[in-house]
Amino acid sequence: MTDGGADGSGGRGPGELLTLQMIVGALAMGVALFAAVALVIDVAGPEADPELANVLLAVLAFMAVGLIPVYFLVRRSFLSAAREQLAQREDRGRPGRGAELTIPEPIRILTIVGAALAESVGLFGTVIYMVTKAQLALIAPAVALVAILAGMPTRGRLEALLESLTKESY
Repeated sequence: MTDGGADGSGGRGPGELLTLQMIVGALAMGVALFAAVALVIDVAGPEADPELANVLLAVLAFMAVGLIPVYFLVRRSFLSAAREQLAQREDRGRPGRGAELTIPEPIRILTIVGAALAESVGLFGTVIYMVTKAQLALIAPAVALVAILAGMPTRGRLEALLESLTKESY
């Protein structure tokens, strides 16, 4: 892919980094907008079941805590695949100054999967709020939004990650 000029390189289409940022940003916006809509509409009505809320909040907590080790196991696997891919590349993933950053496929997938895992917790929390009006459920989309935005890929972060992966592969 060539860079669409977002970094001044003057390419024809969106670069890999910009595309990845747009995908992660869309996942974040999905959580934010869904939570905003949930706050405005009243699906549960005046008779929300507190017992159902407690059960669903427990499921949400189990889901959120359970996805943390899942992410780290997936991350380990994808970073290993990226390390192998970088070892086979001639340039070792190091772009020249001002050149487009080439992101290994496993890193792109890992970035999207990580954001999607966080998004799933946020969306489920929003659904729980919509059904039960349990205010505690709104913590989930807030934390999910922070997690997604914290994982937003930047050129500096990706260059540092690629550098660390290539150092480990020697």
